[in-house]
Amino acid sequence: MAGYPDQVLRKCREKLLPLAQELSHPHSLAFALGFATVLHHLRREMQATQEMAEATIVLSTEHGFPHCLAQGVVYRGWALAEQGQRIEHIPYER
Repeated sequence: MAGYPDQVLRKCREKLLPLAQELSHPHSLAFALGFATVLHHLRREMQATQEMAEATIVLSTEHGFPHCLAQGVVYRGWALAEQGQRIEHIPYER
């Protein structure tokens, strides 16, 4: 990211995510969504972090990607906590 967060975000939206979707390769898409989640987290964009994390969770649950799922759950929890929402439990299925 090298100090250019706006450029990285633009490239993520314009190139990384569309390419991952076009490939029709679920693990590549899960990885790209995870990257976008972290990017929004580093920018302290709570709503965008939550949205990307939830998309990561859905895809990772559907295809059985435990690492990406865990990442999505952690960042979703952060986003919810930052928005003042209390989390009763974190759904996690094996």
